Amino acid sequence: MIVGIGTDIVEISRFSSAKQSFIQKIFTDAEINYIYQRKMESMAGIFAAKEAVIKCFGSNLKKISMRDIEILHGEKNAPMVKLYNGAFEIATHLKITDIKISISHEKKYAIAFVIAENKS
Repeated sequence: MIVGIGTDIVEISRFSSAKQSFIQKIFTDAEINYIYQRKMESMAGIFAAKEAVIKCFGSNLKKISMRDIEILHGEKNAPMVKLYNGAFEIATHLKITDIKISISHEKKYAIAFVIAENKS
């Protein structure tokens, strides 16, 4: 059963002048390593993905830090979501057992779409 959906779109150019303090506040070490091996589009896509996850949860957003949501890349570079702290607590409360995510970018924009499911 679908518990929530979320989507976010960002302008890639917003990230061209991102300061190190912003990067450290928003992204985990694993995400930073991934971003530095790629282009600015990756930073924008991961940011959009985090925002989409937050929107998917719907409420209690003050309990979630952006670093509580980690966007990793698995087989064939497919994105996947790992949750910590407040984000993990909210997902547990909502009985979310799986999060599907898609990230895409094209010239000026990056977009992410998330579906949270309860498979029980």
